Amino acid sequence: MEAAKGRLLLIATTDLDSERTVIWDMGAIAPPVMIPVETSGTILEEMHVDGSTTASMFIAPEIASVLPDELRGLHGANIYVIANGQYGAATITTRLRTTAIAKRGIQASLHSSTRGAVLATLALATRNDMHLNVTAIPDDYPFNGLFDLKPERMRALFSFGADCAIRGELWTTPEGLLQRSFRASLTLPGSIPACPGPQ
Repeated sequence: MEAAKGRLLLIATTDLDSERTVIWDMGAIAPPVMIPVETSGTILEEMHVDGSTTASMFIAPEIASVLPDELRGLHGANIYVIANGQYGAATITTRLRTTAIAKRGIQASLHSSTRGAVLATLALATRNDMHLNVTAIPDDYPFNGLFDLKPERMRALFSFGADCAIRGELWTTPEGLLQRSFRASLTLPGSIPACPGPQ
């Protein structure tokens, strides 16, 4: 088992009731949406949603940014971050409707928080001599946002990512991700998207 070798897959969810970020060790459990907890002898259920509600990505507790000695044992470690979305944003006209404006506002907020989280993680990794590897959905990939959960589109995106991994073009640096995002802004609509990593 990879967890026994020291390779951790940590997933963040958000407890909507308390607005707290909760970290799950996926090597040990797989969290459902409703999670039973015991408080003062009473069994309750907490509703957990995607962790990006309160934390775009989780690398270390927030205290680690001010107490760097806490991560001394991880110097030289490799960090792999999958940004669940696109790093940049396509320029589109937002329709003058409440739902369209709200949807675009949420997407803009997610893009912004993802970029900020990648930069904060890079700063943490640099201070602690760690190697940060990131990947994201390329900006020129025909992605309709996190609200599009149609199975055929999700399968196509998974296949695209798997092909990039097989070719060794899935992972890049934060700088490479930014450069890839800029190159994507120059591509013509309908072009075949390139993988996030170096080619």
